[in-house]
Amino acid sequence: VKSYMIMEDGEEQVLNFFLTCDVLGLDGMGMKQYISSTVALETTTVCRLPLSELSEHKLEQVFMNMISDNLIRDHNLVLLLARKDADGRMASFLINMSQQFCKLGNSANEFSLTMTRQDIANYLGLAIETVSRTLRRFQDSGLLEVSRRKIKIFDYNCLLLIAGTQITR
Repeated sequence: VKSYMIMEDGEEQVLNFFLTCDVLGLDGMGMKQYISSTVALETTTVCRLPLSELSEHKLEQVFMNMISDNLIRDHNLVLLLARKDADGRMASFLINMSQQFCKLGNSANEFSLTMTRQDIANYLGLAIETVSRTLRRFQDSGLLEVSRRKIKIFDYNCLLLIAGTQITR
């Protein structure tokens, strides 16, 4: 699921990408009004969690952990946009996606991205051409292989070095 806003100039700003087990809609929590919109990028099942029922089902701690995970991801995005060049941004994005897929029990080194390169560029604050050139450069240097939307990471440690600072739990 892609979360986005339409800016005053009509441009779309991608705010986040959500995978299985992620919590979305936190921007409307308590307000019953959302600042962002979402669109499913692939077949998606959404489960509604009424806040009033969380304590009845003893899910408060699970929900707080989910909120914490979302905050950590948002903090990493702020760091990425404020302090990293194109290579650092792309490496951070790929490391983040790899870690999310791994948490779901999937391969950390081989995964498919459902978002377009334009969405990735928008999310990372880069031009689509820069995203394509950076992926090509990573591939040419043997760090990874890109086949359409499928990514195979060969040198995870080098990607970590390029990515630099990451906030983790």
